[in-house]
Amino acid sequence: MIAKTMQESAGVRSQREEELAVQEFYRDKAVLITGVTGFLGKILLEKLLRSCPGIRRIFLLIRPRKGCKSKERLAALLKAECFEHIHREHSDALEKLTAIDGDLTEPGLGLQPDDYELLTREVSVVFHSAATIKFNETLRHAVEMNIEGTRKVLKLCHEMKNLKSVVHVSTAYCNCDCKTLDERIYRPPVHPQNIIACTKWMEESMLAALTPQLLRSKPNTYVLAKFLSESLVAEEGWDLPVAIIRPSIVAASWKEPFPGWVDALNGSTSLLASCASGVMTTIVTDVKGVADIVPVDVVANLMIVVACQTAAKRAEQQQRQQQTGEEASKRLQSEPPSEQQQPAVYNCVTGSLNRLVVGDIRRYLAKFLPLYPLQDTFGYPRVDMTSSQVYQSVMVFFRNYLPAVAVDFVRRCTGRRPRMVRFLEQSKSAMEAVRFFTTQTWEFSSNNMILLHDRLSPFDRQTFDIDIRKIDWESYWENYLLGVRRYLFKQDPSTLPESRKRLKRQQAVRVALKTLLFLGFLRILLGRSKLAQQLWRLAMGLLSRLLHLVRFTSHN
Repeated sequence: MIAKTMQESAGVRSQREEELAVQEFYRDKAVLITGVTGFLGKILLEKLLRSCPGIRRIFLLIRPRKGCKSKERLAALLKAECFEHIHREHSDALEKLTAIDGDLTEPGLGLQPDDYELLTREVSVVFHSAATIKFNETLRHAVEMNIEGTRKVLKLCHEMKNLKSVVHVSTAYCNCDCKTLDERIYRPPVHPQNIIACTKWMEESMLAALTPQLLRSKPNTYVLAKFLSESLVAEEGWDLPVAIIRPSIVAASWKEPFPGWVDALNGSTSLLASCASGVMTTIVTDVKGVADIVPVDVVANLMIVVACQTAAKRAEQQQRQQQTGEEASKRLQSEPPSEQQQPAVYNCVTGSLNRLVVGDIRRYLAKFLPLYPLQDTFGYPRVDMTSSQVYQSVMVFFRNYLPAVAVDFVRRCTGRRPRMVRFLEQSKSAMEAVRFFTTQTWEFSSNNMILLHDRLSPFDRQTFDIDIRKIDWESYWENYLLGVRRYLFKQDPSTLPESRKRLKRQQAVRVALKTLLFLGFLRILLGRSKLAQQLWRLAMGLLSRLLHLVRFTSHN
């Protein structure tokens, strides 16, 4: 009996030893973050400050702008609503932050010699999320930022004396020319170094002509650059403790720092904002397809946990090498990169574990858009989904473009600056950029993410929640819409009652005008018949009553 109990206790201890201790891993460590001014970077920083109290220092590589150094940009960044909890309850943690001037497009990351030496001496964990995310970026700049920038970060990591782990953020769509995407690095048809070399000597016109041939079945330069940067990480970072995270469409937060936080107008958020404002409400998509959307806080949590897991795996490898002896260790280290184990890849996706169908999004928005309207809407907030490009073009022309031209004409006549057509064109460009992803469905494997979740302790599973199986999509989209309203459009929740009243009045006027136009057309069509005259008088009476009702409700 005693022996059995001891065996069970030993089994429990062994199981606990296999569990990751995430907070303990970050104790007394220094971290470097690139891309902290981005949507994901802010949430990553906030989470580290709030949930890793033992962290010693966080270095933030920030690109200076004209008249604005990295420290000033950091001060502005910390004013974002997502840091409210930090200012209120963990303000002392802000002293751990160190902003450093740097630029991925400059030699040596644009670092001063003292800063470079400081990072190589102090940093143990690197989160590389800096990138240009413009889908229509020129090939030259996409390569400079996303490929060459990654190479410079890897070079810096090679010189770090206490490096434990590196986390590189890619995209789940970097291999989108395959319909089934595994958690592995795919071999590129062109070596990244060859692309870098082309951008060094080719003129812009030559690169523009070459771009379609390089893209092949890739939709844009962003995806191509991310695809090639993964290959670069595998080749030049083979001897580093590095892992790659591939999030799908990063959207508003699920739970942290609070539900629905979002401050970036891109991806799914730009489509949601267009529909909520009534600027452009018809989307080309596959209603039966899968919308692989992942909350930003899940991605940040995964990054933090993966860094811990990567360090643990490297420690286990080093321990095994010590057990096999020095000769075997030297043989392993001398093997060419192609024979080394590739970096671990984590597909941070929801489609394989908690499927969200596009048609469900339409149903959620039909329910919540009228409940949480913006203060000022160009048209009625709604979302129409179609697989027909022709249908979308017709609907946009009559429902959005003609009214936008009319509104801009009135604004010009009243001495105000026209803007509605410009807003519409911006929305159209945003929809064009994501159409490749809204009209197709991919199957992603996510075994590594599941295994990692299972290795976490109960405490860490709650603190760094990456279990996307628990997301209630209807509640998520309700908070998403409220977050767009509050954090993106800066509209206080207290304005909702008045916004709802205004929306009802606007809808009543729209219905009245449509009815009037229809009956006017009918009267012209029927001429002087008694039926047409009776219908016209009836319509005028109903319209008068409706307008009276609208005035009455507006006063109340």
